[in-house]
Amino acid sequence: MAFALRHATAAEQRQRDLVTYAAWGQKLTQAQFEQREARLRAHPWALGAMETWLWTEDGRVLASCETFRTDASLGPWKGAVWAIASVFTEAPLRGRGFAKAMLEALLQVLRGRPGALGAVLFSEVGAKLYEAVGFRTVAASDLVFPASQQSWPAGVQRLTRPLGAPVPAPAPGALKLHPSAAQLDWHLERSAIYSELLRAPLGEVFGAAHEGAALWWAPYFKTQELLVLWAEGAPDRLGPLLEAARGTAGALGLHQVRCWKVPALPTVGAREVPRDGELPMVCSFVPQLSTWDDVQRALWV
Repeated sequence: MAFALRHATAAEQRQRDLVTYAAWGQKLTQAQFEQREARLRAHPWALGAMETWLWTEDGRVLASCETFRTDASLGPWKGAVWAIASVFTEAPLRGRGFAKAMLEALLQVLRGRPGALGAVLFSEVGAKLYEAVGFRTVAASDLVFPASQQSWPAGVQRLTRPLGAPVPAPAPGALKLHPSAAQLDWHLERSAIYSELLRAPLGEVFGAAHEGAALWWAPYFKTQELLVLWAEGAPDRLGPLLEAARGTAGALGLHQVRCWKVPALPTVGAREVPRDGELPMVCSFVPQLSTWDDVQRALWV
């Protein structure tokens, strides 16, 4: 028996779409899910940052996953972090350690890459599998604001597609991921796909800016929420921008605004809830990496 980790071909990517539909195709037909995956893989950010991996035994696919590269910094060091996503084993093959073996082999590959600082992921299946290969959990909760029908706040700038790149706040000694404008646009493309397929309004405004603060957001049609992708600026400057987000959600028929809680966000008027999915986890490739606290939705894949 010969086990191997390798990249998937385009045909193999399409084949994995067939078997992963049941796990990730909610609200879409099989054909719509395949269309979604093809369009997201063809996005400029994915073309440069995404890799699809297969764990095989004598050519037979046992498990698969994806990685997405993001520029990162850790104090004076600059490099990259890889987000691992879509870890999947078909039901008849589960419980035999194939996903764990794939992740161990993948982490070894990623550690050897130039400038590699670490790997991150957002788990939907708890922490046990990923802790076994060296990941640790980051505390996570959400701030939820109700949608509103109020008009756009005076003096606040509307941000439309294409969006600019956010600038993470400096924090010496902490891991910082630096999403590009193309990475944010990948999230907007995902929302645009659902808007077209589900015939749901997308709108033209995807953020707000005022006095050095900014919010970027996108509709998330699976849960009928407006998700804040990134928050930047002092809490007292972000209040009017959250009001703009709440009004946008109401105008689109979405019931609330959901933010991944980060220090920059004000909490007045919010309901804080523990996150029961998309659990952030980090695996350090360098001894200096001890904290990762600026975990924003734009980093999710």
